[in-house]
Amino acid sequence: MPFAELRLYAQISLVMVGAALSAGCVNYTARLEGDAHAAGRMTELYTGGIYPVQAVLPKTLKGKVLRVYIEGDGHAWATASQPSTDPTPHENLVANLAANDPGGAVYLARPCQYVTNEHCNPKAWTDQRFSPQVIADMSSALDAIKLRYPVTRIELVGYSGGGAVALLLAGQRDDVVSVQTLAGNIAVTAWTHLHGLTPLNGSLDPVNYANKLRAIPQRHMVGDQDTVVPHAVSSAYLSKLSSTQCVEIATVHANHQDGWPAAWAVYSQRPISCVK
Repeated sequence: MPFAELRLYAQISLVMVGAALSAGCVNYTARLEGDAHAAGRMTELYTGGIYPVQAVLPKTLKGKVLRVYIEGDGHAWATASQPSTDPTPHENLVANLAANDPGGAVYLARPCQYVTNEHCNPKAWTDQRFSPQVIADMSSALDAIKLRYPVTRIELVGYSGGGAVALLLAGQRDDVVSVQTLAGNIAVTAWTHLHGLTPLNGSLDPVNYANKLRAIPQRHMVGDQDTVVPHAVSSAYLSKLSSTQCVEIATVHANHQDGWPAAWAVYSQRPISCVK
């Protein structure tokens, strides 16, 4: 095939792939909205920052603390070396955990998941997935969500990369009373070193907020078969805290994707011990 035709063929293929991904994004968004409405929940979009943030909210809460589930990195990479054009997660694991929470809980997607704008680009869900701007926009969404409910305190639950976001939010805010993570990437620099990845330039690392985080009750659940975020990551996090009196590490039977609903059912309502 002549070079000019080959290049045209590649361009057409990329357009077709992009169109398919866009259609997929619409389907995933429609599924999220349909599931939310079927469960009597509300979908809200927050655009107070640079990046749009999608959320699903309960109509009422049963407690005085607002529990917020934070999504993982989603479909951030199309291949091992090629970023995705759409980071929307293909599974509803975290959204379903939030929907099934007996106290009523919020599901908070990551920036540019389920929705996009002119600022959304692969940097926002790869190298800069934990950037100051990303965390600021997530925090802005939390501020807006809090106004809907008679609460002053927040509990954060983060899955995978959402675990890093949860800790970074807790490190910057004054209303987070506890943090729990499921397969959480809670030591970002150590995680990149462990897998031989290039540093996430522009991203923050929860370990840099150790002075504040060490006093916040927290539980980090680690899958015994998880090769994506293994025990070494939580060990690296613990090594940066001068005190671990408020930190619990729970090993559960799970890999990075599977086993979490059953594991979470055991711990979701269990208090976190904190000896100060």
